[in-house]
Amino acid sequence: MKATKALLSRLAPLVRLQRRLEKQLVPLEALQAKEEACRKHIDALLVEADFASGDTVTVLGYDVRHNERRGRTTLNADKLRGAGVAEIDLQFATEVGQPSKFATVKPAKGATVRAA
Repeated sequence: MKATKALLSRLAPLVRLQRRLEKQLVPLEALQAKEEACRKHIDALLVEADFASGDTVTVLGYDVRHNERRGRTTLNADKLRGAGVAEIDLQFATEVGQPSKFATVKPAKGATVRAA
């Protein structure tokens, strides 16, 4: 596929815009890491307090919930091929990912939340 002048002229402003936007996002990456660490800390406190998945507590007008999800289960095709067609052991070829545990912090229904 060739890059024509028409394509390049249409792509150029979009590429400039994307680069400008990406530069603006760079400082936010550090904030995103801090926010994720904060939510992990919140979730650790909820787990320490024996919260089950879906349990919620309201703090400062926010519903703070502990969530858990099973790890994704997939069949490993390489293990299936290696086992041979005659003797397929699905348990052997099944891989389970790490379960995820996380907290969510959302405004409580009907709560008035002030912007900081």
